[in-house]
Amino acid sequence: MAKAHAEQYGISLKEIDSVIFSKKLLLTTHCSIEFSNDMGKGIIELSPDYKPFRFEFNPIQSNLDLLPLWVAYPTYNSSTMGWRMSSGEVYREKWTNWFLSLSNESQLSYIQKYPEPEEDDLGWAGFYWKHRGK
Repeated sequence: MAKAHAEQYGISLKEIDSVIFSKKLLLTTHCSIEFSNDMGKGIIELSPDYKPFRFEFNPIQSNLDLLPLWVAYPTYNSSTMGWRMSSGEVYREKWTNWFLSLSNESQLSYIQKYPEPEEDDLGWAGFYWKHRGK
């Protein structure tokens, strides 16, 4: 599932740097996969049923995108507490600073490439508008 999730966004997992299995809350098994490729480095964290719940990719090439929040943290909605603590908070701040540094044209291109999720219950509607401040 991790490979399919990554490839959906054009990211190859051909170079796996490490795979770590650990016990987390309630003794569930947690899996972290750190990877690198010629485009950058990233981490995928999988739930006990091996579905991605964290997928951060840090490109080393300036022409590559940071993934939008709902791709990087596919189990989070727009108002989950995870955006205000831990790795979610760090990623949201990093993404916001990166997105605001883009030109208006680049922001519009990014918005077309990564549209907001349409599910009303996730609360992503209007996300880009709020971040663009326009």
